[in-house]
Amino acid sequence: MQSIETYGIDTKTISSSTQEATGLTVSLTFPEDRMYITYPGSVRTTSLKQLVNRYIEQYAHLHLTSYFLQTSLKKDIGEVLRKATAAGMSTSLDPGGDTEGHWDISELKGYLSYVDYFMPNSDEICAMTGRKDVKAAIRVFPKEARVVIVKAGAHGALTRYNGEIEAHQAVPVNPVDSTCAGDCFDAGFLYGLYGGDTFQGAVQKGLQFGAQAVSSLGLPSVKIEHFLKEHI
Repeated sequence: MQSIETYGIDTKTISSSTQEATGLTVSLTFPEDRMYITYPGSVRTTSLKQLVNRYIEQYAHLHLTSYFLQTSLKKDIGEVLRKATAAGMSTSLDPGGDTEGHWDISELKGYLSYVDYFMPNSDEICAMTGRKDVKAAIRVFPKEARVVIVKAGAHGALTRYNGEIEAHQAVPVNPVDSTCAGDCFDAGFLYGLYGGDTFQGAVQKGLQFGAQAVSSLGLPSVKIEHFLKEHI
């Protein structure tokens, strides 16, 4: 907890469990690809009753990730989003990968209207829609999702905003390690959006954060702090 608090993060809503260890992911980086090995731990056992009363109405924005990994919460994530919206929060959802390869979001479809920003990468949205082309996947993704932001690696990002599909160019960088680039994009986008940027400006900030993430091996916090001082 103390190490988290040094970054100014409020830890009052973090629960400790004696039943499960904290989930852990190891990223293995190779010249042509990467591999994640995940021990889900408490990620798979966290349930709705542990979240709602302690999170909703306390903050301005709810960002959810790893939809497919959260076995116990998955069936209730739609209800979490609904409650967050009712409480006046804005919301975003980065679904992440499906280790079982089913890509089934049927339990979520009735709640997509409560997602302000749906933020998959290109492989994920193609898998969820059964399309091979990213633009086609964005077009057919349910219109109930207000804004769709697709992270496309070296191709930048594609967005569906106000009914229009727009391409956003990547920030030029020599890629070394793509670990956590998508998460850094999410952080940069939300940082920009709630810091007063326009939607397009926030997407650009997400691309900047993602570029910083892939520019060297690993992502020590000092890199982000330096990047913020130099560019934000």
